[in-house]
Amino acid sequence: MVAGGDVGEGRTRAAVDPGPPPFARQSMRQGCAQAMLEIGERDPSVVAMGSDGYSIFTAFAEKFPGRFIDVGIAEANLIGVAAGLARGGKRVFAGAIASFLLRRAYEQIRNDICDAELPVTLVGVGGGFSYGMLGATHHIIEDFALAAAMPAMSVFAPADVHEARAALHAAAALPGPSYIRLGAREDPVLHEGSVVLRRGVPLLLRTGESAVVFATGICVHEALLAAAELEREGIEITIASVPWLEPLSESAVAAIAASHRFVLTVEEHLSLGGLGRSVRDALAHRGDLRVTSLSVEKTTPATGTREELLSRFGIDSVAIATNVRRFSPPLRRQP
Repeated sequence: MVAGGDVGEGRTRAAVDPGPPPFARQSMRQGCAQAMLEIGERDPSVVAMGSDGYSIFTAFAEKFPGRFIDVGIAEANLIGVAAGLARGGKRVFAGAIASFLLRRAYEQIRNDICDAELPVTLVGVGGGFSYGMLGATHHIIEDFALAAAMPAMSVFAPADVHEARAALHAAAALPGPSYIRLGAREDPVLHEGSVVLRRGVPLLLRTGESAVVFATGICVHEALLAAAELEREGIEITIASVPWLEPLSESAVAAIAASHRFVLTVEEHLSLGGLGRSVRDALAHRGDLRVTSLSVEKTTPATGTREELLSRFGIDSVAIATNVRRFSPPLRRQP
């Protein structure tokens, strides 16, 4: 059964219907490009920055050429300049490949931006295994933990183009720093139209009585594929997309899981510092609840397509369906 909207503090709101698979595909960068134009038109203090070019800022740079800066292949410099502009009263969006942005410039992000709680949004393209065949140098499966560990940092991991656009708008309204993980290629479109994010509140895509699946990023699509398969077996599951990971609303998570006995979390990330840990903390008071987490094991990933790596590490639709079947038998007899 498809439901929609988000849940928090006991409230629900009306619906976006992702429809059945297969899904159309669209790059998250398209949603971000649209959002950047909207944000830039609304706020003349907004400045965009890239490291050796950046596609989501192309339209912004064409309309506001004096408000776009490309520092070249120099991520630490990118962060230093962004911090200086923010101290001068600008609202900065800085983007680069996620693995290089966070790992190469980690000290500058922490000391120059986060310690001062500056209004800088970091947009990392190619989170998780998005770059597939480019290998471990381009994979980043620890970015949620790295970003969330920094002072005052908010963390977003949208699941499709609509959530990506909403994440940029939400980040633009924050007084301090934020990190947004995007995909690198065309991702499945899961929402029928625009969504609005509330602080740490998951978005409900489906409701069902058998189990709850909290997922983020590409794993939301995998959860929806699993749900379609399970529904044919009489197993209906609730699916909650979690685009605003840090801080996560514990009350919203508890409300979604309130009538269930089994919760599954799925993420393209290490278990350390990820979605699973946050959901388990939010539900620690539920002694009657079983929580299982699917995540990437702590090892150097092999090279492969994104689909191959999702399967290898057990965070794809097959693994989700298998785990739900194990703990949530059908609620009705099959014909």
